[in-house]
Order: sequence, then C-alpha cells, then structure tokens
Amino acid sequence: MEINEPKDLGVHPFDCTSTLRESHRQNIYGAAFNQYRLPEETPIFATVGSNWVSVYEVPLVEEQNGNKNLIKLIASYKDGNDDEAYYAVCWAIDPQTIKSLLCFGGKFGFIRVVDATSGQMIRMLSGHGQAVNELRAHPSKDGIVASCSVDLTVIIWNVNQSNYLVRLGGFRGHRNQLLSLDWSECGNYIVTGSMDHSIKLWSLKGKPGQKIDQSLGIVEEPNTESKYSVQTGDEFALAFVRHVSAKKESSKTQPAMVQHPCCTTNELHTNYVDCVRLCGPFVFSKAVSQNCIYVWKFGKFEEKIAGLDHLVKPDSLVSMLSSLRLDNNVNWFAKFELDPFKKWLLCGNNSSAIYAYNIRDKIMEGKAQQVLKVFDGADAQVRQVCFEPYGRLAMAVGDRGLLSRIDRWTEDRSTTIPIKRKRLASQDE
Repeated sequence: MEINEPKDLGVHPFDCTSTLRESHRQNIYGAAFNQYRLPEETPIFATVGSNWVSVYEVPLVEEQNGNKNLIKLIASYKDGNDDEAYYAVCWAIDPQTIKSLLCFGGKFGFIRVVDATSGQMIRMLSGHGQAVNELRAHPSKDGIVASCSVDLTVIIWNVNQSNYLVRLGGFRGHRNQLLSLDWSECGNYIVTGSMDHSIKLWSLKGKPGQKIDQSLGIVEEPNTESKYSVQTGDEFALAFVRHVSAKKESSKTQPAMVQHPCCTTNELHTNYVDCVRLCGPFVFSKAVSQNCIYVWKFGKFEEKIAGLDHLVKPDSLVSMLSSLRLDNNVNWFAKFELDPFKKWLLCGNNSSAIYAYNIRDKIMEGKAQQVLKVFDGADAQVRQVCFEPYGRLAMAVGDRGLLSRIDRWTEDRSTTIPIKRKRLASQDE
C-alpha cells in the first residue's frame, strides 16, 4: 500500500498538544507505535516504565461525542514481580491470527510476547543473560525482532517461536553493555552502540539471513537425508549414519553465530553511545555528554553501507557528513527517532526540550529547525521519541511517568483536533 508523505505547514510543523503522567510516576524508558495499523485506523502506541506496560490510543480527529482526550489509555499490564523494570518495547504480529503482539523486556533479560488485545502472554523468550536495553522490529519481515543486552550480544528472534535464530557478539564484539541497535532498510545489516564507546555494523548475509528466512517459511529446509548407504546388520555403519543424520537435524535448530562485525569504530565518541539509527548508508549516533548527533558512514561516501566489507578485518574507516547540535545532552539512555519518510529527526534532552532537525533539506546546517517544550514545562529528561507509522504525529516519553503528544501540522490535516498553537522557537532563538 502506497502512502503519501505529509506536506508540512511552514518550517515549524511540530506542536506539543497534550501531556499526561502515568500513575506509577516512574521513568518511562521505552515507547513504540503499532506499525501494523492502517492509515484510517486510530494510532496505538505502548510505553514501558518500572514494571508497567501501558497501551494508548491517540485519535487524529475529534470524536463525535465531544471527548477531547488526545491520549487515551486503553490497557495496562503490571508485572507480578515488583523488582522487574522494563526498558524496551516493540510490536510484532502473529501471521496465523493476524493479531498484534506486544514485545517488551528489561531488567531480568526475558522478553515477554503478549496478545495486545486480550492481554494474554503468548510466550516468554529466554536467551539473554542480563538486561535487555532495546528492541527493534525488522523493517519488512513480520515477527522478526532484534534485541540488545547488557550481556554484550544482539539476539534475533522470530517472536512466534521459542528459540532464537541468530546471536551477534563474541571475539570481536563489544566489550561493555549494548545500549542501542537498528536495522538497515534492507534488513541485511544491524548497527549497534555500546557503553564501550564503539559502534559496530553486523552483516546478516549468508547463514544468519537463511535462518531468519527459514523461520518464516520463505526458503526450504536443507535436505537432511544421509548420502551414506549401508546394509542392515552392519551395526557400526548404521550407528555412524544415525550420528550424521542427527547432527544435520540438530544444525537446523541451532542458532547462527556471528562473532565478527563487518565494520567497527571507536574514534567518534568519547562516552556511552546510547542511540544509533540507520538511514540508507548513513549512521546517526549520539553519546552521553557530547552535545551533538553525528551523521556519518562506514567507508568512503561512494562505497556501500559496509564500506569495503572486508572478510578478514572489519572496516574502521569512517566518513563524516555532519554534526547536529544538541544542547543539554547530559543523561544516558535517551533515544531519538527518524520519521518514516526520513525527513525529520526528533531528539529530546534533559530539560524537556525536543529538537527537530530537517535531515533531508538542511542537514548541513548542523542545527535544529525547531525546538519545542514538552511535559507541560516540567523539567524532566526525555527518554525516547517515537513516530506514528505514517509520520503524522509523534510521542515523547520521559522521567517521572511523563508523556507528551507532538502533532505534525500538515496541509491535509484540516480536520484534526483544533489546538491553539504556541509560538515555536528555532535553535538560534
């Protein structure tokens, strides 16, 4: 289904239109919109904070009964363990029932998969040895999700199965906990950022990609029939054939392991890298206490996403495109997001401000085209910003249970809820 890109009204198209505080009043570390909703359906997003998961509707037009609630809580789940704390959330889908699945994880390393409609837990995914810091859904393959963890690894799952498919990490992997990851648009690469100040790019071509496709039934399973022929009565030969066949059968269920990234660098950032995102061949990355977001790529500009894609030694050459100024970037674990059409990047800081960068037309200016306050002026860290799947609005979540709705004013939204717009400043003001 082809979706037209929204056309912005003016150069300052964003406005904070509503704010609320979740009852637990703890920090909200993660948020995600349900990317499977149709354009005509009401957008739905989820948040995770403390041991709570909350699901909201955010209507695009005013309801006929006069209800002007712009952020409507429709469901919430509380973990029975008061010591649990969730840091990451994303959406998936069950291909059999076409039901939306909510996936979330945190402190204890388990990823819970819940039927978003009934609240019933479908399964609990176990593979990480420590906390899960981020979850990201595959850009095109439903049910495939990647998670990164304090245990120094990335795991790729089919959330409709219990066993994981691929693990990234090991000999040439990160040396401190992973804080962020993202998929390339083609799904063949994953980029990771870590507390060790490094950023690595991992290739999923070959066996890892085959594992993912096999879990979805896209390719046929390899033939496991033995090529050996023995006569009945030859017990040693029969035992050998059984061993070979069992080994081949076992290899079908064994996860693929990737210990060597195709690209790596630790020359850009001098502190924890807490957010990385891919946009075409370019990496957007942010580190704690560095008041900027870097825009760059591995290898030379004329090369592909993975530079020279060395087979023996990871490519460590980087080419810098731009640096986007971000004030008051003090606290770690704060994530930015790009809109679905790759025009805007929104990032929050520790003083309740959202910086909006036009990365398509004005990326070389190195500054935000708009700065707006969220959380009704409360001084709190913005932990994450997420866009609605069609780019029409965004949500910001942060400390002390605060979340704000950010509307994007466009030419085709004349029927949206009427809000008196506040004066919006640019970064120079």
